[in-house]
Amino acid sequence: MIHNFSAGPAALPDAVVQGLRDDLHGLEDSGIPLLGLSHRDPRFLKQMTQAEQLLRRLLAIPDTFAVLLFPFGATAHFSAVPLNFAGLPDREGGAGRVASVRYHLSGYWSEKAASEAGRYAPVERVAAPFLWPGADGTAAAAAAATPAVVQAPAATAYAHYCPNETIDGIAWPAPPESVGVPLLADASSCLLAGPVDWSRHAGVYASAQKNLGVAGLSVLLVRRDLLGCALPPTPAVFDYAAVAASASLPNTANVFAVRALVRMLAWCEEQGGVDEMARRARQRSALLYSFLDASRLYYSPVPRAVRSMLNVPFRLRRPELTAPCLTAAASAGLQQLAGHRSRGGMRASMYNAMSMEAVERLCDFLSEFEHLHV
Repeated sequence: MIHNFSAGPAALPDAVVQGLRDDLHGLEDSGIPLLGLSHRDPRFLKQMTQAEQLLRRLLAIPDTFAVLLFPFGATAHFSAVPLNFAGLPDREGGAGRVASVRYHLSGYWSEKAASEAGRYAPVERVAAPFLWPGADGTAAAAAAATPAVVQAPAATAYAHYCPNETIDGIAWPAPPESVGVPLLADASSCLLAGPVDWSRHAGVYASAQKNLGVAGLSVLLVRRDLLGCALPPTPAVFDYAAVAASASLPNTANVFAVRALVRMLAWCEEQGGVDEMARRARQRSALLYSFLDASRLYYSPVPRAVRSMLNVPFRLRRPELTAPCLTAAASAGLQQLAGHRSRGGMRASMYNAMSMEAVERLCDFLSEFEHLHV
C-alpha cells in the first residue's frame, strides 16, 4: 500500500477520489463531464454555494466576513494582499497613500510573503519571538537572518503571519499580538485542521492542495469592512472587492478544483469537523515526535514548543544515510518524504487525509532502518 507524505499536493481521502472519479463522467447526472461543465451552469453555481455554506459551518465564519474563491494559489495572494490592504482610506473612501505593513517572520513562507509585499509597500519585518539558530544552521534561516525590526512609518495598514510553516515545521502557539492593526494569516497548510479565532483575525487565506482539495484554487475569508481600498494599479482579478461583487466568478472558474473543495469539506464534516481533525493531527504528530525524540539516528530540529502537528521535518545524525533511507522508504510504499530542497533532510507532512496507520507504518520503517545502521 502507498502512503503519500507529500507537503502538497497532498493525499486525498479514498472516498473523495472515488467521488471525483464519478463526477468526471457527469455532475448530478447532467451527462456533461465535470471538466467541460460551464462555470455559469446552475449545477456548478450550486457547488459555489455549497462550498461557502460548508466553509461557514465548519469554521464558524461570522457573517461580517466574506468567503471568496480564486482560480490561483496562495502565492498570488502575497501580491494581492498588499495591493488590497496597504492603501490607507482617503476622504472619498478609496485607497489613499500607501502605508507600511508588518510581517511576522517565522520561516520560509512568511519571509517570501514579506519580500513580495516589499514590491508594493514599506515592510516592517518582525522576527517571531521563538526563532532560534537551527541545529544545522538551516532551520528558519531566512527569518533568522533578517533584522528583528526594520524601521517603518508609524501608520501600519495590516500585520501578516504564517501560522504553520510547512518547510521549517514551525507552528505559532498563538497568533501574534496585533492591537489596533488588522491581522492576516497565510493558513495554507493548517486551514481546516483546527478552529480559527475570528476575534484575532481580519483575514485568512489558503491554497487548496493541503486540506481543501487540489491545486489551482485558493480561498480568502476576510472582513467585509476591509474591502474596497485596493491600490490603483491592482489588476481586476486581484481586486478583492471586485471578486466579491462578482460572487467569486470574475473569470472562468476551475470547476474541478471547486468540486474537489466541496467533496473535501463534506468529507471533513462527515468525519466530525475541525475539532476532530485537530484531535487526529495531535495523535499523529505525537506518535512521530515521540519516536524521533527517543531515536539514536533521527532527530527533530524544531523546539518542542513550536513544533507543527502537520509538517514534521527531521534529520539523520549520519547525513550520508539520508538518500539510502529515502530510497528504502519509497520501496516500502512510504512516498515523498524528502525535505524541501532548501533545507534537505526528511519531512513527513500529515494533513487531514493522512491515516494513523500510515504514521505507524512510517515509525516502524524508520525503526527498522535504524536497527540496520546503528
